[in-house]
Amino acid sequence: MCLSPGFNETELLCTRFAHAIESTKGTAFTLELGGNHLPQLPMRIGSSKVLDSAVACALAAFTGLQCPHRVTKQYQHKLYIQALSDMRQAVEESRDMDFEAVFAAMILLGDYEVCSRTENALDHAKGAEAILKAWGPGRLKSAWAMDLLDVMGTRLIAASISTGEECFLDGPEWAEVFDLGISRSSTSFHNWASYKYLKAFARLANIVRLLRHEATDISPPTKQMITGLWIQVSDLNTEVETLMHDPTVVCEQTSRDKSNPFETYYRFSKVQVCEKFSHVWKIYILVSTMMEYYLPAQLTSEDQEKRAQAAINICKCFEFLRPLKPMGTMFLHLNLPRAAAALPQPYQSWAFSAYTEIVESALSIGVDITGPTELLKRLIAGWNLSSCREWWLGGWS
Repeated sequence: MCLSPGFNETELLCTRFAHAIESTKGTAFTLELGGNHLPQLPMRIGSSKVLDSAVACALAAFTGLQCPHRVTKQYQHKLYIQALSDMRQAVEESRDMDFEAVFAAMILLGDYEVCSRTENALDHAKGAEAILKAWGPGRLKSAWAMDLLDVMGTRLIAASISTGEECFLDGPEWAEVFDLGISRSSTSFHNWASYKYLKAFARLANIVRLLRHEATDISPPTKQMITGLWIQVSDLNTEVETLMHDPTVVCEQTSRDKSNPFETYYRFSKVQVCEKFSHVWKIYILVSTMMEYYLPAQLTSEDQEKRAQAAINICKCFEFLRPLKPMGTMFLHLNLPRAAAALPQPYQSWAFSAYTEIVESALSIGVDITGPTELLKRLIAGWNLSSCREWWLGGWS
């Protein structure tokens, strides 16, 4: 790509990042599938030093995955150190801090750390949590800010589950933020599904925190919280079930893979829709398993059938996403083990084989996507009560 001699550094960075997004669409390196924040970055480059240095850092890491000979590890690390320095300076000068730019930069640095195998997930989440708390829910009003929360929310909640600390996103003031996102996204089903999922996931994190300190005979307030979450997740699953009958959203097609025991697969209108729906099915499986363990009398045979269907639905996403390995399938590696745990043989083995295929495709470009998951498993394995460990770790056994 030839550029005019008059291009300054900002214009060059903007052009390079926009080219990276456009040139990778529909490929195994589809950059825009890394989160809603990425396609919006080119128009924001040049507005903030901290954001620009984080964009340069993330772009170098991504380019290094595609073409290792073009960007050395030393150069990537140099950009990372510079980005961290700019982040530190921006936070210290908090009076004039551009919160959206800093928050976006933190997400991009997290993307870099995944690409470079830097195990810093928990520290990163704590930093993002501190910034969000300082920012306050009242500041999350722009569509850009809500997209950033959508991207970072899952990481923050997973960190709360890992550490056993209270999940601040489950507070009433943050629930209002999620409700705002839901109301704004009434015509964009994958966005409202995402905000409803995050709201439920945040509540799950605090329930898990309580269960870590209670025996199998749990307290009435905890039972009430679990029941409330179950209603919330069941309603969300029903909404997604309704959308699955809309041919403009998804259609079911005959599988071309002879090894596929399900015979059909789902083709979605957008990969992002597939991702959000898959997360909904995952949390339905997880919460229904929790219900079965702690409140079995409240779980009906129909609920168990829906759990099996949710697991099948996750598996039926794989063939649609397969051509986009590894970038377009990374989210599914978190959900397939849950699906496998809810299925009998031979479906269980097939789900694990699909999971392995995704992990190996990422390893082939130098990315170990199992790192954060393995860290979470190690932390959960150290929980005090085996009752809470058993149902949570069921999908990773």
